[in-house]
Amino acid sequence: MHYSEIVKNLFQDIESGNVREAGKYLTDDFTFSGPTPTPVNKREYLDLHAALLKAFPDWKFNLQNLQDQGRNRISGSVQITGTHTGTLTLPDLPTVKPTNRKIRLPKERFECTLEGDKITEFKVEKSPDGGVSGIFQQLEVELPEGALA
Repeated sequence: MHYSEIVKNLFQDIESGNVREAGKYLTDDFTFSGPTPTPVNKREYLDLHAALLKAFPDWKFNLQNLQDQGRNRISGSVQITGTHTGTLTLPDLPTVKPTNRKIRLPKERFECTLEGDKITEFKVEKSPDGGVSGIFQQLEVELPEGALA
């Protein structure tokens, strides 16, 4: 399977609610960094997306510009959208009841490193209005000081 297909399949599985199935595209030592305060492992990444899908059932990554970077790397961008119709519950953050607000995060560039047919590392460029903090900003929920430090 070509690297771009692996990334597309990961996002399609998550968007369609098959979060656990999406884990088959990640190595056991997978790391994800950028939109979260600290890097997360495979289980935490899948748990994060399961929680986001409960809060935003129409969650879309809106994947764009996939490019093979050589040396087992692929880059692209996402612009996450969704409607907050479920309760948002993330570890160490305030629980947010449904607001029915639509979110549209800024376009965020990423790079994935792969081994064989699995992603080992997923790095997203930090954006002040993106990631988890961007979601809370767009829901107009104030976070406790240092919550995402």
